[in-house]
This record gives sequence, structure tokens and C-alpha cells, in this order.
Amino acid sequence: MNWHSIDGNFDFADKKIVFQGQPTKYTDAQGRKQKGLAVGLAINSERFSGGEISANIRFSHVGLLNACDLVFYFDPANRWWVSAGLGSGNNAYYIRHYDGKLRVHGAAGSKNDLRAGHDYAIRVRVRGSKVTLTVDDVVVLSSIIPFPLPPSQTGVHCFDDHRDPTWTRVCCDAIQQSIQRDLRRSTSWRLSRVQIGGSPGK
Repeated sequence: MNWHSIDGNFDFADKKIVFQGQPTKYTDAQGRKQKGLAVGLAINSERFSGGEISANIRFSHVGLLNACDLVFYFDPANRWWVSAGLGSGNNAYYIRHYDGKLRVHGAAGSKNDLRAGHDYAIRVRVRGSKVTLTVDDVVVLSSIIPFPLPPSQTGVHCFDDHRDPTWTRVCCDAIQQSIQRDLRRSTSWRLSRVQIGGSPGK
């Protein structure tokens, strides 16, 4: 399985993926210099047509808008994606997609309940257009995506609020991929750890 960065500053080495969040500078419609969200999007080489993606996600700190999602559909022509994961805004759990605008298909839990230093075991299961998000063996969200999901590559998406003192850092290691025969050859892969913030080696 090969990985490449689409957005953000990633380091791919020693079976780890490290995202170094940085302030994003842009000019608004009035010509004023602004700072925006630090955004990271990394895509891998495996094709996904339904099945399960899983990872352990740890936040070294929990800020207003920091988040980490597993991407289960990516359109490279338009740079659209569909994902499910933890964080952002007021809620702890999300199923959403981006098509030039971020659109939420399901949200649950309070962001205030996410704890720094805890390993959240998340699983994203996709069957047709039905998406189910499980966190620590609890089904927290299920939603129907209102458009077909053709086979695509998958990945990790993360972002952080520029007002927070700690920038997002994501580490993934021991990436594995297998074919689930009982899901009509759907792909299943797992990241043993996705760490948000802190030291890559911890």
C-alpha cells in the first residue's frame, strides 16, 4: 500500500504517516490577509468498493475544530471526498462529504466528551450507500449517502483550528490490507494508530 499527500505537509517513513499541521494563509474577498485551518489529506493506492476501514485515533489535545476522518471515497478530478470520524465543531462523531462545501450527513456526541490521550478504536463500514461509524465497539452513527459511491481510493483527512496552540500531527503505522470474501471482494484495511498531536514516536 502506497501513500501520497494531496493536501498538507506529510512525512511517510518507517511505516508511519506524520502530518505536520501549519497555519494556512489566504487573502479574503476584501483583500485582507487571513489565517485558516491547517488541512491534511493523504490518499493510498488501494481500491475500495465497500467493506471496512479501521484505525485507532488519539488526540494529544482536543481543540475547537481539530478532527480526524477516514476517507472511504475520493474523487481526484474534483478533489471531493466522503469520510467518517472524530471531531470538528460541536459534535464528537461525523459522517460527511466535501464537494466544494462541507456537508454533514450525520453527527452525534459532544466534542467536549472527547479526551486527549485516549485511543479511540473507530471502524467505518460501507455497504452500498449505507455508512456505519463504530467507536470503541459502540455504533454511534449510521447514515445513507444520497448518491452512489463507486470504487475509489481511500485515505485520511485531518484539520485543526489555527487558534489552537497545538498543530495537528497524525501518525499511522502497521498498515494492513486484506480482501473480505464474505463482502463480495470488498476491501478492508486498518491503521493501527492515528495520532493527533504529540510526538510521532509516542
